[in-house]
Amino acid sequence: MPARKRTRLQREIDDLSSMSGGLPKEYAKMSRRQTLQAERARKQKAAADAAAKAEAIRATFMAQRKPTGAALGERGDGSFHISFVQMGQGDCTIMSTPDGKVILVDCGTNSQDEEKTEDYNPRVRDELTALPFLRNTMSIDIVILSHPDKDHYNRLDTMLPKGYTAHTVYHSGTIGHYHAGSKWARNRITDETLIKKVVLTQDGNKGESTLAGKPIEPAFGAEQLERLDGTNGLRIVIEDNCLITLLAASVATDYVGDDDTADHRNRGSIVTLIELFDRTVTPTKTRKILLCADATRSTEAFVLGDAGRAARLAGVEIVQAGHHGSNVTSSGRLWVDQLKPTGCVIVSAGKVGMPNHHLPGWAVINRWVQRFEDSKRVKDATAHLVSGWDDNTIPPSLEARDVYQPVYATGSNGTRTFTIKVAP
Repeated sequence: MPARKRTRLQREIDDLSSMSGGLPKEYAKMSRRQTLQAERARKQKAAADAAAKAEAIRATFMAQRKPTGAALGERGDGSFHISFVQMGQGDCTIMSTPDGKVILVDCGTNSQDEEKTEDYNPRVRDELTALPFLRNTMSIDIVILSHPDKDHYNRLDTMLPKGYTAHTVYHSGTIGHYHAGSKWARNRITDETLIKKVVLTQDGNKGESTLAGKPIEPAFGAEQLERLDGTNGLRIVIEDNCLITLLAASVATDYVGDDDTADHRNRGSIVTLIELFDRTVTPTKTRKILLCADATRSTEAFVLGDAGRAARLAGVEIVQAGHHGSNVTSSGRLWVDQLKPTGCVIVSAGKVGMPNHHLPGWAVINRWVQRFEDSKRVKDATAHLVSGWDDNTIPPSLEARDVYQPVYATGSNGTRTFTIKVAP
């Protein structure tokens, strides 16, 4: 007769009995079951105490972060600053809020676009440490690791070496899958409990909204930060003139057949919405920036699938096109037409890039250009050149073409930097 399978309780009791260093003295007079219960309670309390300590560290730090007397153009000068950094075939966005918080979204590349390393590394570092960002600080308030593709994380250590600290890291997927990015985060974070996996996949009665494995509570009263808003978005920055919300993270469902990888890591990208409340005009004007990382058409369908989320994107000014301008996976017609950006579209992609990836695709560039034309935007008087791949030729060809609408690729047009004044 086969041996009976041990119950979970029996396994935990056996594991407890084999603890190195022995059991605490107060357990000596307890039964095994009582000992196990006491040990479970002790571990839960220890975990809760560690999390509370980490949150206290972060809260104290955030309260001290607002610079005083910042000069125009410096971090914390009352304006919002953002740079879409020219990385070659990769992605990196850095921003600072009106109150001076520094947020980094990704930092990696698969190709330096034929730029020599001795030129590439100092250029990127200079852009990250520019006056509005990390010039006078080595502390990054928030790092968002959008998804575990190396062209989004593999230059973190090179560009932000030892000495820099991160105070909260949000990521999709499994942190260990970021490899060098995971190591960087653990070496830079003030407390490891502040490395938090984000899952925002609530779709009607399906999906979930969790942070670090725990359900996210709705925002209520004074409890707003890291809470869900009315559209199931996760609020990560709350200032008088700036609100930053994660709209999607770790989406796995293939809603539309987006031809993503088998592990759907692109589909799981974190989508970030920045809302700025411009009080230099009356009435106050809301200005919006949308960062899509490598979001696919299924991610787009998820975001648009909720009427509240879709309505929230109305009037978006600056859009980062998903997945480096891929026509295979991203920037579907419904998405482009729904967003109707009023300012510009940024494609984080190389000028030459990776020839086997065909990024950005001319089909996507043209789709965004056509959207501006359909919105009756007058063409620019002077064109700018954008290099992209034409998949209609055999074999696909890399072509540089004139573009008369505000659609830019970082590889072709360099780092794109914007300053938005929001305070009078």
